[in-house]
Amino acid sequence: MIEANDQHARFLKRLDASRPSVFKVAEWLHRQGFTIKVPSISYADYASEHLKHVDEGDLFIIRPDDSDWMRVEVKHVSLEFDESGKWPFKTVIVSNKNAIDRADPLPVAYVLVNKSMTHGGIVYSKTKNEWSEKKILAKNTGNIETFYVCSPSILKFVKLGE
Repeated sequence: MIEANDQHARFLKRLDASRPSVFKVAEWLHRQGFTIKVPSISYADYASEHLKHVDEGDLFIIRPDDSDWMRVEVKHVSLEFDESGKWPFKTVIVSNKNAIDRADPLPVAYVLVNKSMTHGGIVYSKTKNEWSEKKILAKNTGNIETFYVCSPSILKFVKLGE
């Protein structure tokens, strides 16, 4: 178990480090014809205040002919993969179950960005009926947490530089 102060400090550091991958995906989606909105980040001084600082989502997208913004979540992972469709594990971690279950609106997609930020793997929320729950040791908290996972066959692989 990680001490609360250390855990919060590490969370804030990870939150700050997540920006480049969010903006990389935002740039890629913009090139695909979407208008992009990236909400500001609110930082809690103390872990006990975290519920006052829950974010609205990583980014929101809309096409010029649509009327509803769609939420997209971005996860920068420590794996290398490309558009070949080869995932190095038997399952893909979509995200923490509690985070997905409380999301309002539910993201239209989760984009997993590879370590070097050259490629993404997209998990669409419309496939949620194919996800399962798995208890996993969360590296960031040191706690066993429940995550939604899916088969790598669900991923749509994309090159983020195009």
